[in-house]
Amino acid sequence: MKEIKILLIKDVPPLGFKYDIVDVQCGYAKNLLVPKKLAILFTASVKKKYYTILYNNINIEKQIIKRKK
Repeated sequence: MKEIKILLIKDVPPLGFKYDIVDVQCGYAKNLLVPKKLAILFTASVKKKYYTILYNNINIEKQIIKRKK
């Protein structure tokens, strides 16, 4: 069966935690996870936004660490 990447937007105990990127069966994602708003498909546009936010958060943490020194 075909697997696709999804981004969890809530904790899903058997799969992972909020903001984890996981591979799941296509039917499981489209029939259960996405309709119940537990996950979104990890498309190119989502990927770009996700890594931009992640990069910005890392920079903010670095600035906070520098200020504490």
